[in-house]
Amino acid sequence: MHFDTRRRIALMGIAGVFIILLAALITGLTYSGPEGEPYSLFNQNVSDLGRPSISALAEYFNGSLQLGGALLALFSLGLLVYVRRPILCLAAFTGIISASGIILVGMFPASVWQVHKFAFAIFFFSGMLMLMLATVSLIRRDHGRVRQLLAVPSGLGLLVYGLALFLPIVLYQHPLDAFVSGPPGENRPDIWLPSLLEWSVFFATAGWVLAVSFALMRHRRHT
Repeated sequence: MHFDTRRRIALMGIAGVFIILLAALITGLTYSGPEGEPYSLFNQNVSDLGRPSISALAEYFNGSLQLGGALLALFSLGLLVYVRRPILCLAAFTGIISASGIILVGMFPASVWQVHKFAFAIFFFSGMLMLMLATVSLIRRDHGRVRQLLAVPSGLGLLVYGLALFLPIVLYQHPLDAFVSGPPGENRPDIWLPSLLEWSVFFATAGWVLAVSFALMRHRRHT
């Protein structure tokens, strides 16, 4: 594949990540909760940034998820064309599904609760499968060194997803509600584990996309 094409694919991934990260930063800095509290990664969920009732820039953040998610879907589609190995093709395909989940999360914020949970589940489980498939393929010795190194961020991301999946199941009666909606009641604890896990998934996914994007820009196609 020509370098310019690979570069365009990589730039779509980088742009998708930074659009969402920048929107999260700006929305978080202007956030004021029900009691005037500032936003905190330690006890508030990603979904709180997109709640129109409590987030002043909710529409901006939700729009960034839709735009960033669309770019990440195109990035994954480009990878689907770029890679040759069947497992990596499946990983790229599940990446398209996961990015579609991001778009749906932006279209249906937490105020549309049932659809929002479904959209989040699409993003989460397809993202976890994407990293699982990528890690299984990339640890093979017949890959080049660069692709083997990509197994590090994919493996770490998979670990984060695994913790985010199983710890709430063990600790909470309604794990999905705890994971997506935050702690019940008005008095939030200073540290809420599901919020930390959700943000960890957010950053692990972003880190994986950036790692693949930069690797794609630097190296020729290895079939």
